[in-house]
Amino acid sequence: IGLVCCRWRGCALGDPQLWSTIHIDCFLKSAEQTVECYPLMALETQILRSKGASLDVTFIPGGFVNPPPHIFRLFEALVRESHRWRQGDFKWDMDAETLSVFAGIRGRLQLLRRLSLYSPPMPPEMNDIFGIAPQLRQVSLTDAEDAPKLRMPWAQITHFKGNFSAATCVEILCRTEVLVECTLRTPYDFNAALSATPIAFLPQLRRPAVSHNKILNFLDTPNLEYLFLKFYRHRRRGAGWSPIAPVFPFFQRSRCQLKGLTVDDCLLADILPMLRVIPTLLHLNATFADEVWNSTARFQDLTNIDICPRLESIHFGFRMACDYESLYDLIVARRHTLKFAAIWASTKGKELYSAPPDTKGNLLTLNSEGLEVLFDDAADFDRPFADVTKDMDRSLM
Repeated sequence: IGLVCCRWRGCALGDPQLWSTIHIDCFLKSAEQTVECYPLMALETQILRSKGASLDVTFIPGGFVNPPPHIFRLFEALVRESHRWRQGDFKWDMDAETLSVFAGIRGRLQLLRRLSLYSPPMPPEMNDIFGIAPQLRQVSLTDAEDAPKLRMPWAQITHFKGNFSAATCVEILCRTEVLVECTLRTPYDFNAALSATPIAFLPQLRRPAVSHNKILNFLDTPNLEYLFLKFYRHRRRGAGWSPIAPVFPFFQRSRCQLKGLTVDDCLLADILPMLRVIPTLLHLNATFADEVWNSTARFQDLTNIDICPRLESIHFGFRMACDYESLYDLIVARRHTLKFAAIWASTKGKELYSAPPDTKGNLLTLNSEGLEVLFDDAADFDRPFADVTKDMDRSLM
């Protein structure tokens, strides 16, 4: 056993890829704990054993206003290897003097492909430190209202996540040319004057996810394939308020051929008008808000195969109660195209409405007829929708 363990140890020590992920998280740690948890010698040893491998670096310095000297030494050790960074994930809630240590990465990011910055306001003289990164394709910025001042190579970015105001998001999107996927998490209650904001034309965008549907007023995506919407029905605004109002002009402007739609916190009354204008839809993923008791008639509307005639898979979640009988009728009516159906109800919903055994059993018998039907206790419950929401930020849900 000792001989085998010795050989395994030799393999581990000799494989640079096993040492290429560096994760330093000093959040909620004192200066003494930081030294204990992340000794400089250990970091230098890991860098040495990683040899020439590309590095995936995560650095969260913690809540230090003036970081202790040990933090600076860790900074400096990482910056010296910045020419090997492949991924960088940084939370930079630090003062300007501390951030100045990172000035050394300027012009050395030849391998960087993915960058995530949290709270990145920086001194003006450092806004260009990511300006030269020929391989950079994925960027995530959080709490970064000054993001437009960062000199990023936006024209080459294919994946973008932004967590700040709608105006800032749109300003950045207007600079992208080959964007394929984006997640835009804007404040729910934004009422900023956006009338002067130009529409961002995004010819390559395939998969946008938005947390506020109003931002759709400023996007033009002629090659849209998958769309993620969050309706915030639990924050209903009163008479006349409609979360789907921006959706129809967006569809018309984008001339989209939508294949997949994910809608969270919606009503059946919300999505039915949308589905009527998306004949190309293949995958529907919807989480319904608390109004489900009067849903029977609306599910019957979905049995009309003229609505989304090519629909192949449905994934329905219910926060209150699930009407299994109506769902059974819906699935049977669409048997000629439907290949998969997944259904879940919250614990509260199961307490309020228990599915008749015969109805649930009838749904399961469809498995023997070639249709895959899963309930929320299935291990691979989300599998068919992995492609629909691939690389999207599921935290929006």
